[in-house]
Amino acid sequence: MNVEGKEPAPLKTYLGTHGFVAFDITGEPEGKVTVYYQKTRWQYIGDYLTLATLIFIIIALLHQRRKNKKMKAEN
Repeated sequence: MNVEGKEPAPLKTYLGTHGFVAFDITGEPEGKVTVYYQKTRWQYIGDYLTLATLIFIIIALLHQRRKNKKMKAEN
């Protein structure tokens, strides 16, 4: 937790009643909490799959555009 005028300090985490990670920020009326997490293998695979799909769509659209221009030029 970052509080103005103090050194950033890690917070102790625990499993909350809702099934997610929780932490207490008592004692500080305001501040900034930064949360980091490590991606899973499936999240990385999903990222690469999304990127590959985007590249495929762009290539397909460019190919279709070139094909349409060629057909118009022939007519």
